[in-house]
Amino acid sequence: MKKYIIIFTILLLPVISIGLAGCFWNKEPNGNKEPEYVILEGKNLEELGLELDIEKLKCFIDEYELSTGYYVNHYQEGAVYAGMSGLMMEWCEGNESELLLLVQGFVKAEDTGLEQRIVIDSKEYPLAELEEYKLFEDNQVVIYDVTALVPRKSFPDQVKEWIDKGIPCQWMNEVYEYIMTYEDIEFKKVQDN
Repeated sequence: MKKYIIIFTILLLPVISIGLAGCFWNKEPNGNKEPEYVILEGKNLEELGLELDIEKLKCFIDEYELSTGYYVNHYQEGAVYAGMSGLMMEWCEGNESELLLLVQGFVKAEDTGLEQRIVIDSKEYPLAELEEYKLFEDNQVVIYDVTALVPRKSFPDQVKEWIDKGIPCQWMNEVYEYIMTYEDIEFKKVQDN
């Protein structure tokens, strides 16, 4: 019986040695690893104390010689576009408002040396990849046009559908193209009354 125990121990010893060596070389990283980036929380303009200066925007005249109107909708928690602000255009023919531009602001993280990222529709974006969408930046806040990052029907596609239905709204493409130049898109601090 002692003979079997000795043989078993001799055979088991290399297996234990290999197992321990494997554990040593393939250590799992510990939970104390420093993060490589920080996620910035998205906020609508109202939450940031800012507003889009719609008075600077050019008015367009529709086929009934009525001018377009603009306003900003601030989407709250639970809304489809929660934490975003939408530039809306009112128009006579549709008797409704249409979303032209979605913006979202982010309070910058303190300089920690970490990469800063944002999350739009459950997808992470490093700030460095979003330069073309940046509309405003100061020492504390950065604001991006997130229209193209949110899954929805594009404005030009929507206008095409209306035209196909016989609604005379070709002029709306001009409005959209103007807004997307960002030419007159400006932000200002909300004035306390």
